[in-house]
Amino acid sequence: MRDLASDLPIRFDEVAFAVGETGFLSNVTLTFGAGAPTVLLGPNGSGKTTLLKLAMSLLQPTQGRITFADRLRATSRRRAFVFQKPVMPRRTAARNVRKH
Repeated sequence: MRDLASDLPIRFDEVAFAVGETGFLSNVTLTFGAGAPTVLLGPNGSGKTTLLKLAMSLLQPTQGRITFADRLRATSRRRAFVFQKPVMPRRTAARNVRKH
């Protein structure tokens, strides 16, 4: 049976992200919900990738909070993120997907 658990909606509540003194995102409030696809558009360096990394829990906000289906932690494993610059490991496709 398929796992129908969902982390949607993903809600950003006044989220900020900074490294040291350098701020990358500031005061972001938005919701990613089910339904129609969401598109992020913006110039290079505007924070699109940082926002997606926060939504996938690859980064943690330095301020504010992100909730997943009204929970503070994501529970679903049915999420994906495709990086802008794909990395091809030095191994076969079969070895790449085989469990270690």
